[in-house]
Amino acid sequence: MGDTNPYWESMSRRAGELGYRIEEFPLHAAEMTLSRLTKILKARGTSGILLMNTPRLARLRLDWDNFPAVAIGHALLWPPIHRISPNHFRNMKLLVRKLLSLGYRRIGLCVNAKTASINAEGGWLGGYLMEMDRLGPCPRPLYLENHAIDEKKLRRWIQMERLDAIISDHNASRVVHFCGLRVPEEIGVASLAPDTLPHEPVYLSGVAQHLPYVGEMAVDFLVHLINTHQRGIPQFSQRLLLEGTWIPGKTVRRVNRGS
Repeated sequence: MGDTNPYWESMSRRAGELGYRIEEFPLHAAEMTLSRLTKILKARGTSGILLMNTPRLARLRLDWDNFPAVAIGHALLWPPIHRISPNHFRNMKLLVRKLLSLGYRRIGLCVNAKTASINAEGGWLGGYLMEMDRLGPCPRPLYLENHAIDEKKLRRWIQMERLDAIISDHNASRVVHFCGLRVPEEIGVASLAPDTLPHEPVYLSGVAQHLPYVGEMAVDFLVHLINTHQRGIPQFSQRLLLEGTWIPGKTVRRVNRGS
């Protein structure tokens, strides 16, 4: 269930390999209610439920006793079912460490506040602050909320904070376009999602989240629950976190601190 997203293709492929078929039920459809959805799932003999990462699913009250279930991401507040996610905290730590090793020091964090707090469950901010503490106790250049990138606001922020690098999320390509500086010659830009831009070659530097593999992991976990007859809300919920990997890309460079 959920919106079409980077997980969908890999989930459908993996389910087919294991002898299952995924059917989508958009919860935001006007005619869909939770009671109606429960009836549909039971009538169709649904084997299990995969919940996609969307804030609409903050609290979801279904007849959970009849189904094994796995959620992708952290947006689901209730029930406490098993879930799969990128390791947002460690991925941010990896990204900041890479930038520091390249010689960047004034590293600004430019991410969507809602995504950072809900989908990343605070992991981005926590990882950023922990790694930036290596530079000693000083104010950190957070955090331009970029619900929609404002070119003037972005440039003013860069100038006021004297940034030499920016970490962004799926809006990193817009930061490159709007920052008003040559990338990477005058400023570096690193993305927390360099591998998720649709129909674009991977040119951004950053940490790949490997979202298609997250989708495969979710299907594997759900099929395990089905095969072992585990239904309902588990006594102890598990979280599987996938590590990201560094992509050098073309939007950062080694900085000569002596120049």
